[in-house]
Amino acid sequence: MKKMNLGFSVAASALVSLALFSTTAYSVEKKSRSARPKDACPVALSMKESLQIDDFKGSTFYEFMTDSSGVKASLDQDYSSKFKIADHDTILKAAKNFDDDVYKKIVRLFARGEQGLADLVDKVKGKLVTPGELTAMIRTKMTGLLKDRSKGGLAPLIVGPLIAMGSGAGTVVHINSTNYYYNFGYKSGEDAGDEKSGRSFGASFDHNALDVSDNYYLKELTAYLKDNADTSTFFKIFFNVLTNCDTSNYTKLSNSGQTVMTDLIAVYTAEQDRHIMGDMRSHPWENDLAETTMMSAYTVNTGKIIADGQYVNGIPNDFYAVGPSGRSGLGVGRKDRMKLQTEISKAMWKLHPDLTQRFADMIRAKKDTDLFHGLMLFINNPYGQDKVRAVADDLVKTVVEFLQTMRDDAAKIDSMIKKKK
Repeated sequence: MKKMNLGFSVAASALVSLALFSTTAYSVEKKSRSARPKDACPVALSMKESLQIDDFKGSTFYEFMTDSSGVKASLDQDYSSKFKIADHDTILKAAKNFDDDVYKKIVRLFARGEQGLADLVDKVKGKLVTPGELTAMIRTKMTGLLKDRSKGGLAPLIVGPLIAMGSGAGTVVHINSTNYYYNFGYKSGEDAGDEKSGRSFGASFDHNALDVSDNYYLKELTAYLKDNADTSTFFKIFFNVLTNCDTSNYTKLSNSGQTVMTDLIAVYTAEQDRHIMGDMRSHPWENDLAETTMMSAYTVNTGKIIADGQYVNGIPNDFYAVGPSGRSGLGVGRKDRMKLQTEISKAMWKLHPDLTQRFADMIRAKKDTDLFHGLMLFINNPYGQDKVRAVADDLVKTVVEFLQTMRDDAAKIDSMIKKKK
């Protein structure tokens, strides 16, 4: 196990916001390019900061995030370090590491398409800048290059991350030789609004590096759940990563399953970093993501959610909501989702009292409370990571059994909830 600094801290540095892109090189690639499966994503680009999850095996994912040599420290170090902007050939080559839709969105900004991007890079190549300085610098260089001058405010935020990561800035996290994700643009959390910064891009079999939205993730998760009645392996891998930084069973998933899992871990990393920015007191969006993932296994089987306090027809994407202020995300509908989680927990206590009580005892939860939320509070308690490590193996086995039993008995649970209406 890697030596850990278990003290909770939020590192000081700022990271560029709004990165619509991300690439990386696999500096620790253990297989040659010729040994890679033909349908695998490209080998990751080389980046200033590089981490591998299983180097922290034996530690929790929260510890991986907050360790002095972990994700948060790497994100902050990347933001504060200068990098030299590469030439346009290097940037355009790096762009092929990203999903086609992302790259097309960038080149469509320029009147001359890809050549316009190359022209911009020619104006700034060789400059030494930090990620935080890049946006302002390229904004002044885009005059006359854009197809629509009104996009001059947004365009640097879209194009900048590609230029930076193509030049070696950013943090890449390797899951295994064919799954990784890039992280770029995360600010430190010192200032209000920093939680809106940063992007993470997962790369796997079904797509190259892509910054997936909540809705995109929920759609691919739904398709996977519909095709796989037994999701024990999926949840075992996810919770092994969260409790033990263990990715050893990753290849037991299908190619599509690995893609969904990589996107889940990439988004989870982004949201946990934002939670850490709030000193683990505000922005608990990684918990919302994990809980929504578990609830999706129920909703795919029953076609039911709770919305506006009522048990109604729905799909996993309905867990994503837009509030009155325009704020959107999985946290907006948290109250309704947690009501559903509580109802399912109560039903499981009645149907499977021994299993459910065993689960509750492990996470210190009271009877008839929301076990899904309780699980994530237990896993991400900054001051209880020793307790998570102490029960990691048994907890994962119990959670996997609980979730698969919930899926298998979804029709019974659905009937029980309907009778309470």
